[in-house]
Amino acid sequence: MSVDRSNTLLAIILVICALNLLMTGIVWLDRGWNSTRPVTINQTVSEASDLPDYLDADERKRLAERLAVVFNEGDASEIYAVFDELVKTKISLEDVSESLKEMAVLGTVERCVYTHYESQTYGSFPAYVLHYSVSLSGGPFKTGTLDITVIDRGNTYGILAFNVFGGTR
Repeated sequence: MSVDRSNTLLAIILVICALNLLMTGIVWLDRGWNSTRPVTINQTVSEASDLPDYLDADERKRLAERLAVVFNEGDASEIYAVFDELVKTKISLEDVSESLKEMAVLGTVERCVYTHYESQTYGSFPAYVLHYSVSLSGGPFKTGTLDITVIDRGNTYGILAFNVFGGTR
């Protein structure tokens, strides 16, 4: 195989990897945020009775709304500020900024509907992935998903990650 052909193949592989990362759009988050831009949230599918009391339907709705607003604003420092301290030991503000640049193609989250959750563990802590169906605008996808991973801190939670995916998974 010639060097030119190898370079072309490598470039194609890198473009595919970059597009994959761009489309999955992973952003890690943690704590507090504040905004006046509205995002419509509906709690309709399941009530998740096995979740801790502090993750009731109202809190799941509020959490998705806040994260959607932060995502839509695209401010890396604001997003980094919402991370749990465990996450901040593993990623930097620059990592978040780079992810935001790649996710800009997804557009904005217009509406979220809670669908279900999955139980996980993070080290020795219980964790939950809260899944939402979303409508998107300003990008190539009209629908997608929002997944929010939270760690159980006993009487509250910390945000480990949130992911916005375009299209159906």
